[in-house]
Amino acid sequence: MIVAVTDTLRDALADAAPATLDAAALRLTSTEELAGLDPAGIADFLVRLAGPARRANGWHLYCYWAL
Repeated sequence: MIVAVTDTLRDALADAAPATLDAAALRLTSTEELAGLDPAGIADFLVRLAGPARRANGWHLYCYWAL
């Protein structure tokens, strides 16, 4: 599955400090869609996505994963 990351999200991830990503992960796990998931796992995903976002240099960013 390939999903486009919006430019707004790409830029926010690129600019986010690690503490901001941790806080975002905690807030995300309080949503209905992600309730019950481990905030550390969500934070890890955000940190991993932030790396390519920082290197995107204005290019569009896509997320690929196999189901």
